[in-house]
Amino acid sequence: VQGLTRADLNEQVARERLLSCMGLPGEKSAALQLQFGESLPDLPASLETLPDVEAVLLQNRLDLQLMRMRMEELQRNLKLTRSVRFINVLDVGATRVQQGSRDSPYEHGFTVTLEVPIFDGGSTRVKKSAAIYAQAVDRFTQAAIEARSQIRLAYANYRAAFELAKQQRDEVVPLRQAAARENLLLYNASQIGIFELLSGARQQAAAFDGYVQGARDFWIAKSQLDAALLGNAARQRP
Repeated sequence: VQGLTRADLNEQVARERLLSCMGLPGEKSAALQLQFGESLPDLPASLETLPDVEAVLLQNRLDLQLMRMRMEELQRNLKLTRSVRFINVLDVGATRVQQGSRDSPYEHGFTVTLEVPIFDGGSTRVKKSAAIYAQAVDRFTQAAIEARSQIRLAYANYRAAFELAKQQRDEVVPLRQAAARENLLLYNASQIGIFELLSGARQQAAAFDGYVQGARDFWIAKSQLDAALLGNAARQRP
């Protein structure tokens, strides 16, 4: 009974959080009626492979795209036009610096780049503008580093959640089911009492509950991985 009460409360809390995130009024509103599935989908047959992180950053991360656009706007506002080199923020270091124009080759070439221009200071005004722009480059570089780390951690969590839920489904639940069937046979043969029978039933129910929780954790981890691959432009300051 207590478990059912807690489950009902958790469901209500989850509904209210969903409504809040969606910016919707209370579910009792005549215009709103949320419908949820009766159960979680089962685990997929296999895990998705982690895509190339650098390519994902270039193609999908909305937050980095937004930062890049703001850097270009900053460059125009500061009237910086004479770039002296380009750096790849995905692989920062002296060996990854492209000297000269954009057409100049990299010293140790690589295929995936997220490059930004670096401007040299001349007059006092240009030096100040270049310093302001350099700070933006540093922030952009750090954001790219953090984005790569976020994706890798999200994928590790995704893999771990899958393995835990799969073990619960394929090993723990069948074992508890077999034990419950054996206890029923023993009880019918008057070899164990009602308390032992109920104990086995509780363990079986706990195994099922463990799988449900594991499946929930997996799908949460999957959604977090998807969010990490896409990025969150809303977190960027205007």
